[in-house]
Amino acid sequence: MTLRYAALAAYIALVAALGAAAARRVKGLPDYVAASRRLGLWSYVLLMVGSVLSGMTCIGVAGLSYLTGYANVWERVLGPPLAIALVTALLLPKLLREARARGLLTIQDYLAYRYGDERLVRALSGAASVLVCSTYLVGQYVAVGVVS
Repeated sequence: MTLRYAALAAYIALVAALGAAAARRVKGLPDYVAASRRLGLWSYVLLMVGSVLSGMTCIGVAGLSYLTGYANVWERVLGPPLAIALVTALLLPKLLREARARGLLTIQDYLAYRYGDERLVRALSGAASVLVCSTYLVGQYVAVGVVS
């Protein structure tokens, strides 16, 4: 048990040190929000993998596939990576051009520019984020409870 606590403390210390080092390089909003646009393709790929791999995919899909067979493999395991790859291939070039030309940092910035109503876009974005995050987090908490 002591080794676990030592490993956890070492992990927290490493994350804090990395955060402190990175914080020194942050000079403004573009540095904070978009990492100064220096992440590159592989960082993007790893971020998307981290977004897809969660309690749902690691625990829920395994249990659901066990109960229902291979029918859910497409929807839960193959679907998200293929959707991310397709959207990236089709939309990323245009979004990058617009972002660089107009100094846009987020999808909300692009949508506000595209539709010309920043207040409405930000309100809808916030409402959608609250709905999706709260629904998603319920599943994550259940997954943590199952694992625990």
